[in-house]
Amino acid sequence: LRPHFGFFPILAWGAFPAMSGRRGAGGWLLDLARKGLQDDEAEAACNRELARRKERAGRPVPLEYQEVDLSENRIGWKPVQRVVELCLSCQDLRVVKLSRNELCDRAAPMLAHLLGQCKDLEQLHLSHNRLTDDGVAAIVRAAQDARTTLVDTGMRLPLWVRMEFNFVRRPAALLQEFSLRPRTQGADGKPVCGACEALDTQKCGPRNCRLHALVHLPYFSRQQQPPPASAAGSIANGTAQAAPPRSDAPAAGGVRLTPRKALA
Repeated sequence: LRPHFGFFPILAWGAFPAMSGRRGAGGWLLDLARKGLQDDEAEAACNRELARRKERAGRPVPLEYQEVDLSENRIGWKPVQRVVELCLSCQDLRVVKLSRNELCDRAAPMLAHLLGQCKDLEQLHLSHNRLTDDGVAAIVRAAQDARTTLVDTGMRLPLWVRMEFNFVRRPAALLQEFSLRPRTQGADGKPVCGACEALDTQKCGPRNCRLHALVHLPYFSRQQQPPPASAAGSIANGTAQAAPPRSDAPAAGGVRLTPRKALA
């Protein structure tokens, strides 16, 4: 301690404890991003984390992770079931990141189950994958249904879902459908719309929405060029390989889209 003036002492800078989030085992973040994980490796990583759960009074103790990050790997739909099991084993999960992988529509039912069970989730990142209109619709509807049950409690926290640069053919039509489903009224009497693209960056963000939406879908209008009709079915089912999405590909009308890194 340095000499003090008056009643309050002036502390030396080194007297303050370091303030930083904990990562890794026992911390708030499970960081498995950018490790080149394929299906078997991702499933094995989830199994290792689940095996870490200790038992207390004969029951497994929940994991402490608030964020699970598996982005920028090579994960398809097969290990998603284990990823969901891992997420549901976390007692205070807030963020799940699966962007820049190879997820197809066969992962949608498992992700929908996660949203139905983990109603405190704040962010779900699924951009730069291979989801089509059907998979996206299943996920968003599950999020809306889960959020609708919380409206009467006065909850005003929308789910922040990143789904840009997938293989969605009708983004504008889906946005319109999502915004009208379901339209209900909150405990404070304000109308609640189904979804918002968060175009107003001053009034819309991960924790607030000017329309009091159940789900935020930022950048949803920016989609990757869909595959040819002959290959669309196999890509949606995860039975064929597709070229990775290019965020700098020109959009309709020759407008060049914002690069991926600018949207991260």
